[in-house]
Amino acid sequence: MTKASNVILVHGAWADGSSWSKVIPLLLNGGLRVTAVQLPLISLRDDVATVKRAIALEDGPIILARLRLRPTRRVEYRYHSGGLGSLIDAF
Repeated sequence: MTKASNVILVHGAWADGSSWSKVIPLLLNGGLRVTAVQLPLISLRDDVATVKRAIALEDGPIILARLRLRPTRRVEYRYHSGGLGSLIDAF
């Protein structure tokens, strides 16, 4: 199995790309290439298009990570190699 060196970070509806500001330096220090997408949050279609553009710019295996902040402010990290929550159905 090929080791992934690219990480794409995707925020949820209750956050934005800056939510990853403390995680990005840790990943970079680990030798990974990191992209934090900024979803438009206008529609699922636009969000999917944004993630697809980020994926298209990468070469090699990719790790997709989604941050989901709930209104309760509880932070949840979910890691996916093939899709993101409801975005996976759109691919």
